[in-house]
Amino acid sequence: MKFLRELVCGAVLFTGTFTVQAITLSLNPSTSITTVGSPISMDLVISGLGDHVAPSLGTFDLEVSFDAALFSLTNVNFASNLGDPNPAANETDITLDTSTTGVAKLYEVSLLEANVTTCFFCVPPYLEDLQSSTFTLASLSFNSIAPGNGIFGMTINTLGDAFANSLTANSQGTSVTANPSTSVPEPNSLALCVLGLLVMGFGFKCELWSDRQRL
Repeated sequence: MKFLRELVCGAVLFTGTFTVQAITLSLNPSTSITTVGSPISMDLVISGLGDHVAPSLGTFDLEVSFDAALFSLTNVNFASNLGDPNPAANETDITLDTSTTGVAKLYEVSLLEANVTTCFFCVPPYLEDLQSSTFTLASLSFNSIAPGNGIFGMTINTLGDAFANSLTANSQGTSVTANPSTSVPEPNSLALCVLGLLVMGFGFKCELWSDRQRL
């Protein structure tokens, strides 16, 4: 698979650049304001492709950066627009690298053919059938661990269509503000026991005072 990745990236770099449409890669958070301890999701979305026609997306190599002091990455799910991400389906080659603090490196190359007209093996599904002009490449899950304004950025290393032509795209980052948690901690069991004893003691004193009054 490493050889396949190098082969595809090399083909993208040395073929022509497809610049017919304005393609944009953006990070879309589930919320722009959250609280410490709360999860958020971040969708990696591409727009400006053909709507079930060329250009379709055949491969991408991207880096998503984030402030690791404010947010921790908990999960990454690749979408199915380049093929079924399940390895058993043998429709895509996927690599996720989180070894660098504050960076998630996402790589995917589709093993599907572009369409039924230009196909060689002609085994569906085809890329153009799976892809509209805008779709999600992957969804990243984070957990807020400290208050502050976190910046999420993106670097495009490689972007190619179904025929290994290089695609030119703009990238748009985003930010999420994490506010301190305002939750009130629940009283612990010892405090409840002490409070209960005080109430019982007060009630006992009131009963003795009432008995003395009757006498």
